[in-house]
Amino acid sequence: MIILVVIAVFLGLNYLNDNDSMKNISDIESNNDENDNNINSSLSNNNANEEENNDVEYNSTLYIGTENNFKEYGVDINKEADVMEQAKQIVEEIGAVLGYNIEVVDIVNGKGGITVNFSSNSAPFNMDSYVGNGKVEISDEKNLVYTIFDSIQKTLKEYFGGNPDIWYVVEDQEITIDTIEPELYLPYEEPYQGSNAYK
Repeated sequence: MIILVVIAVFLGLNYLNDNDSMKNISDIESNNDENDNNINSSLSNNNANEEENNDVEYNSTLYIGTENNFKEYGVDINKEADVMEQAKQIVEEIGAVLGYNIEVVDIVNGKGGITVNFSSNSAPFNMDSYVGNGKVEISDEKNLVYTIFDSIQKTLKEYFGGNPDIWYVVEDQEITIDTIEPELYLPYEEPYQGSNAYK
């Protein structure tokens, strides 16, 4: 009889221990499920934030680069402004992407196209006009010069359509940049031809 009681007590204790173990396993699984849900929720929120950032819409596009190698950047231009004021905004926004201050005295329609009249304090004439925070890394002064001119030419042509000629002057004067090789000379008599024509 005593032996039966001992066996019953022993079996009862094992049953209780098994239940505790099952409970612990159940708790662990529950915690794991909760952690998985938190991770999935966090990933879902991150993806939503990335989609929001990628879904930002701009009303205009800047083309930054040289010749046939351009990268596109979205930008908002005030379309209610005067047409030449819009062109001025485009030039300044190109400067912001490059990290340089590009100033224009004025931009006018004429000579069968658009004339951009740069300030002499502007890049690429004044290399102290670097302001930083650019999105494009320029390796040297020659690349900067041609990236500025090609980017403005390409963007204005795309923005206004009709393939207008783009003319460049600085303070109403012909442009000569003798700090690069070969020297760049842009006369009054012809529009800018694209960097491949001058290198």
